[in-house]
Amino acid sequence: MIMDKKHIIISSLVKDNIINELNTLGINCLKSGKSKNIQGETAFHTDMLYYKLSDGTLLTEKGFVHNLDTNVKILESRELLGSKYPLDCIFNCFTAGSNLICGKSTAREILNDATTHGYSICRVNQGYAACSTVRLHASSYICSDDGISATLRNLGFDVLTVTNNGINLNGYNCGFIGGCALYSDKEIIAFSGDIKTHPDYHNIKAFCNNYNIKPYSLSNGNLYDYGGYISL
Repeated sequence: MIMDKKHIIISSLVKDNIINELNTLGINCLKSGKSKNIQGETAFHTDMLYYKLSDGTLLTEKGFVHNLDTNVKILESRELLGSKYPLDCIFNCFTAGSNLICGKSTAREILNDATTHGYSICRVNQGYAACSTVRLHASSYICSDDGISATLRNLGFDVLTVTNNGINLNGYNCGFIGGCALYSDKEIIAFSGDIKTHPDYHNIKAFCNNYNIKPYSLSNGNLYDYGGYISL
């Protein structure tokens, strides 16, 4: 289904059966480390630990111990992750077209990088911007936050708004949709768990069909938020 080998960084907590399934899709998974400053399982979430800058450099907190190959270029931020919201999500943002969608506590290096490369900075109230959003296609997104959905629509993107209910995450009432979508390409979008268990499955399937993309379940049972992935 996927011809070229792709490399992604994922949480160290992702189960082996999911990693094996990703391998069959041509995905090589690199497990990352754990933040000493964030509490609970989100300390392992890749989309909380890194942000990929415009030149491919991975921005992370100062002193973070990672398990990545030394060929991966790392830049340590001048800012540390905090244990509580919103200081735990200073790297948790994403680009949509020529726009940076970010919360109010975004690391300065990310804002500077966006400005340098001509991105418009779009502030949203939801600090977990990347956690709340799945990029389906260059022009379309699945999102679980009304504010981010409205921002993306105003920018001209096609957006499906869904609930986070039915997504598991230890220590929380629910996880986030962006944290259970581990991979997307031109043919499939893969989910950690059975996407058919999501309350909005039929809407998700129909939305994906609009772009000839198939929702793909990497394992059985409820969806699980392991944190989003970083593509290398």
